[in-house]
Amino acid sequence: MVDPALAVSVFAAFDEMPVGVVIVRYPASGPSRSIYANRAAARLFEATVDEVLAAAARRLVAPSDRDRLVAMHDVWRRGGTLDDVIETEIVTFRGARVPIGVRSAEGVIGADRMR
Repeated sequence: MVDPALAVSVFAAFDEMPVGVVIVRYPASGPSRSIYANRAAARLFEATVDEVLAAAARRLVAPSDRDRLVAMHDVWRRGGTLDDVIETEIVTFRGARVPIGVRSAEGVIGADRMR
């Protein structure tokens, strides 16, 4: 089990990072949702951290790329693998499209997977 004090320290370090960090939880059933976003991610999305967390995870990706990413994550949820870096586009809360490279790692909380 992870020490809660260590987890708080890690997230505090994430808050100070100049690159955007968003953690998405993929429950064994049901929709995925963002459970953490740092200030740099909020700036990238031209939003507040609360707005990023309240948005459906799919909303953060450009509509033209959603089907591709959903298909990739469906394979991953069934036990497949994902590339460590995925090139995609996001849509900011003001409507601008921004190309990004998503670097991801996997984690688990109970039966739920995270990336």
